[in-house]
Amino acid sequence: IILINILILLRAKKTGATLWIMVLQIFALLLPAFVSHASSAGNHAIAVGALLFHILFISIWVGGVIGLTALDEKDRALSISRFSSVALWAAIAAARRKLSVHRDL
Repeated sequence: IILINILILLRAKKTGATLWIMVLQIFALLLPAFVSHASSAGNHAIAVGALLFHILFISIWVGGVIGLTALDEKDRALSISRFSSVALWAAIAAARRKLSVHRDL
């Protein structure tokens, strides 16, 4: 799926096409979280919801770090200061979600 998305992104000429690819990638990323916990287990909805948020925020953080490595030196210097606040909030949100689930279970 990822290779197909990359090929479509490389050929995309409009912003709308890249937006749809991003939506598809997020959907493909989050889909396994719905089947990762036993449906008969207690607090299933809490665990799945927390896992969805955790995956989403961690993927924002990891994707940003990978994106920074793809930039040249001048653009990276400018982008690091902008990405730092996003990365901090993504890490806090992911940790907060994970901690709140363990408290609720």
